[in-house]
Amino acid sequence: AATGKKYYNVDSDLHNIAAIQLTPDSRENIVDVFSALSVNWAYLPDFHGMKKYRDFYAKNYENDCMMLFDKILLSQTKLLRTIKGDTVEELIKNIINLSDGKTLALYGAGKIGKKFESYLTHSSKDYLFIVSDDQEIKDHNEYHVSEVSVADKTIVVTSIFEEILENLIEKEISFYTLPAWFVKKALYGDCL
Repeated sequence: AATGKKYYNVDSDLHNIAAIQLTPDSRENIVDVFSALSVNWAYLPDFHGMKKYRDFYAKNYENDCMMLFDKILLSQTKLLRTIKGDTVEELIKNIINLSDGKTLALYGAGKIGKKFESYLTHSSKDYLFIVSDDQEIKDHNEYHVSEVSVADKTIVVTSIFEEILENLIEKEISFYTLPAWFVKKALYGDCL
């Protein structure tokens, strides 16, 4: 168990934020401190702030702890940046609202991306596909990620490859993910 004096945030809407004062005994159980990060987060700090924390932790903790931190950050990011919606119509409406006038950049031009595009074409929303720099461009509406200014885009990850999410987090680029039900529908159809 994580040892040390614990501090709880009870005077805020963000109740599941807490802290622990580390002691020399805490080092023996430091993995427990890092694993406490796996409790569902109430909000996601910006990536720039998370990078500062990660850089600080990397100077002071073992690689095992940092691997755990990275996995938890990825998991929490996917959970908190998933676009809400129980139907395709709700999903498209919410994505358009989230984009706030920006062009949608669908990161991933595979099966999931193309299925999402088939629903998006019924709206008047501007969109383009971005793919990783090592991927082949197959369509006039596809661009390598290094060719696109992300400042004026709302990125929706339409791929199951976690390397994409890790890369976006590392570059401090904000993005959204699709809910699991849509990914399953895109990959397997309505047979589930």
